[in-house]
Amino acid sequence: MKNWICLLFCIPLQLAAQLLPANRYFNANQANSFIWDNTASNGVVNNGSGTWNTTNLTWLKSPTGANQIWVGGSSATFGGNPGTGAAGTVSVSGTQNVKNLIFDATPSGNFTIQNGTLNLQGGLWGVNQNATISSILQGSANYIKKGNANLTLTGNNSYSGLLTISQGGIYVGASNALGTSSVIMGDASTGTSNTEWRWAGSTTPSTDIIVSGLGTGTVTIGAYSAGFNTQHSGNIDLGKDVIFFDASNDRSSFEGIISGAVTNITINGNGTYNISIGQGARVTFDNNANSFTAKILVLAGKAFQFNASNAANSNPIECNGDIVINSSVTTSPVMGTLTGSGRVAIHPETTSDATFSLGNDNGSGTFSGTIIDGGGDLSIIKTGTGTQLLNGTSTYSGTTTINNGVLGGTGNLSNSATTIVNSNGKIMGGTGTGNAGIFTVDDLEFTNGSTAAINVFSNGSTLSRIQVNGTCKLGTTTKVNLMQAMPTGTYNIISSSDTMNGTTPTLGTNLSGRSVSIARVGRNLRVTLT
Repeated sequence: MKNWICLLFCIPLQLAAQLLPANRYFNANQANSFIWDNTASNGVVNNGSGTWNTTNLTWLKSPTGANQIWVGGSSATFGGNPGTGAAGTVSVSGTQNVKNLIFDATPSGNFTIQNGTLNLQGGLWGVNQNATISSILQGSANYIKKGNANLTLTGNNSYSGLLTISQGGIYVGASNALGTSSVIMGDASTGTSNTEWRWAGSTTPSTDIIVSGLGTGTVTIGAYSAGFNTQHSGNIDLGKDVIFFDASNDRSSFEGIISGAVTNITINGNGTYNISIGQGARVTFDNNANSFTAKILVLAGKAFQFNASNAANSNPIECNGDIVINSSVTTSPVMGTLTGSGRVAIHPETTSDATFSLGNDNGSGTFSGTIIDGGGDLSIIKTGTGTQLLNGTSTYSGTTTINNGVLGGTGNLSNSATTIVNSNGKIMGGTGTGNAGIFTVDDLEFTNGSTAAINVFSNGSTLSRIQVNGTCKLGTTTKVNLMQAMPTGTYNIISSSDTMNGTTPTLGTNLSGRSVSIARVGRNLRVTLT
């Protein structure tokens, strides 16, 4: 429905906007267009402060003409050459009808429009220099925001039109600064310009946002100032990559449904997150109905928080900052493949245990960071058919369960209580072909009656190995898979520091090019290749 609205209303406005000069929006010959000038009839544009009403001679039809009174329903320009004075504060008296609102460059300062009410009749917001409007905005006409500077709206408005951000940013300093309107980010004239939809800390905007696929600049959505518990409840439909941004000292929460198929969603911000106390800047996704498809990129020093189990919609996450599982998540959060070098933890305020699933996208990847407990014990479940490598030293103390695919790497999970390999699950040391690394766990258990397996690789001189710092329990149908060509010799592929019991595994896949025998020797599982 929103896309049809855009077709009906946005395209005509976009075409009209393209006819305007790129860096100067005022046309002196346009009927019913006025330039703000607070000093009457001195032959120049003085800019400055004053009152916007229908009696004062504070408007010009041309830079060198005589000052006139405002005519309702006209277009208003503030600033622009050949202006000679600084920008000022313009106070609206009563209700003024206005079409286009243009803010061009001044010798110094930025314009602020305050008090009264502006009845918006549709057209263009052309912003070449930052400006602020705190007056009440009303009306249902549609607007296009052009110009690479930012327009800040701070009033409690009833505006209900459709706003297209073609260039630059709209910053809202009040929860309903855009009333009940919807926002489209990007149009046919966006080009390389960046677009932003930003709000002040501690506000709770509810604007629905459509991110179009037009333009090559960046799209940023999120807070622009400090505050606590900043919440955006509108839905967001993605047509291109987006940066979700937190500039608060607490969190920017996205409570609406995030949908659309794009390449990347980036988590960024100004502040930092303290994982030890669970405080600081972070972006949270809060809706279990999220349906977007994208790789989530958590930048170094930034944090992404699960406030719902399906917040990430099983998408892969490249985490070079922090992933936080909030206390409000009562069922296991689900993510796709985990990569990067950051951290994963339960929020420290959480006193109960938590479990998260990874690999649900059936992808493969390597995570060299750490997984830690937080306020409760953290457990992980490997799902999906892909290979998840954990190459860091993790300290989480819950269980590690491999339900499907492969879990391995060169990391250390020895603080995890037990690693359980279930049917269709596989465990391996190293990182795959040509790598004979060691994967370290505490207790290791292969489920009886399953087709769980140990995948073995070689670096040409030795084989990969699982180091078990506790007890190793082999299942009744455990398999050993030799996944590449291997040298002759006798090798331990599992070594236990405590005890090893259960049934000796049988040979599954054999790509070694050798004859193979498998035996339990003391606390070791050993293969001999001839």
